[in-house]
Amino acid sequence: MRGVGVGGAFVLMQHFIVLSTFHEPQPLSLTLSPGERGHKEDFFVSMLSMPKPIRQLRLLCHNVRSLWNVGSFFRTCDALGVEHLYLTGYTGHPPRKEISKTAIGAEEFVRWEHAANPLPVLQKLKDEGWQIVALEITENAIPMTAFKPEEHVCLVVGHELAGISPEILSLCDATVFIPMLGKKESLNVAVAAGIALHALRSLVFARDDKNNIAAEEN
Repeated sequence: MRGVGVGGAFVLMQHFIVLSTFHEPQPLSLTLSPGERGHKEDFFVSMLSMPKPIRQLRLLCHNVRSLWNVGSFFRTCDALGVEHLYLTGYTGHPPRKEISKTAIGAEEFVRWEHAANPLPVLQKLKDEGWQIVALEITENAIPMTAFKPEEHVCLVVGHELAGISPEILSLCDATVFIPMLGKKESLNVAVAAGIALHALRSLVFARDDKNNIAAEEN
């Protein structure tokens, strides 16, 4: 995840016709045996009563080499309620056993699509009002802890070593980075995406709590 990104390979992608495949998630069905219902019913009731997050999140992953990282993206998106996953460039996509191994089935429940060129995808999102946020280390990057996201955010991550290309960064509305305390100052791209998405999601619940307190006081 460290580095400003190398755009040379990316420029070549712009000469190809954009081919996009879209996949709807499978419906989730839960079947509990009589013995399981007793200690699981309270859990599911509490989950259903949780406040629904206001912020809508999407994730775009460009030129990520590792299929295991892709599987981790699916698992994280499912856990954090990311509504759409874009896999662009040469990022792998299902069906692949390596993806399924780390996704442990999450690829069946997360909406995803593959496109060769991410630029039209990002431009369409911008036209629809989405805030495009790059997770990258640049001179103008904002610490994740100080970032104030909008209501519709698409997080962008790039190549494990080269990072996000300048062409993609030019379309982003903001660039953020994760403050680190160690000497290496480097995170696996899937781990970094998970931390950033969790921070974006946590900001929603924190704001909801403040709004609820204010409403009760009034």
